[in-house]
Amino acid sequence: MSPPERPLKLGDLLAETIRIYGERLRAAIGLGLVYAAVLLGAAIVHVALYYVVTALMFTMASGVAVRLVAGDTFREAWAQVLVRFPVVLLLAAVVGLPFALAGYLSVLFILIAFWLGLTAFAVPAAMVEQARGSAGTFQTAAYALERTIVLARLAYLHATGVVAALLIVNFVFGILLAQLLVGFADNGQIVALAIVQVVLAPFFFLGLAVLYFEQRSRAAVSSGREPA
Repeated sequence: MSPPERPLKLGDLLAETIRIYGERLRAAIGLGLVYAAVLLGAAIVHVALYYVVTALMFTMASGVAVRLVAGDTFREAWAQVLVRFPVVLLLAAVVGLPFALAGYLSVLFILIAFWLGLTAFAVPAAMVEQARGSAGTFQTAAYALERTIVLARLAYLHATGVVAALLIVNFVFGILLAQLLVGFADNGQIVALAIVQVVLAPFFFLGLAVLYFEQRSRAAVSSGREPA
């Protein structure tokens, strides 16, 4: 398995995400289990903690997903995220917090696609690219934020459209499946939503990872170079 090395249309990108999901099924479900379990625990403790944890888990799951797409094992992917945890923590405030708040402020939910179309490449860049000069925490985070803007500008509407499609898949199917679980399995709504995210969250994060590599290939094509 290798990440995409050419620009993809929306349908091709979703198909590529499905292919990778199937090939890395155990790792994908493992990611979903960790993501859903942590968020469920935070929601049970306190609603404020839930949004803080969601912001952090968004960036951590994004980092794990991009390492899985790059070929790492499940353990290796998490190890790489933990090694870069200070950078991931900084990026959580910029990238993850708006995502977390979008789930609470429904008006912002639509706008989050535009935000992630601009910022979603920061975590992948921090995970797989080497920052210029010093590799300190702040330098790496600054490089990642600069890099996401460069990649987003190549095809911003395309990136936003892909993010929107991934959000819609997660949102629509999440509601439908959660309602089925609540109605037929006597689960609480929060528990049902957590169970659904075990399956849907990995697809969302793997899709963002595929989009990152696809945007990176666009950068290589526009500069006449091979993808790094």
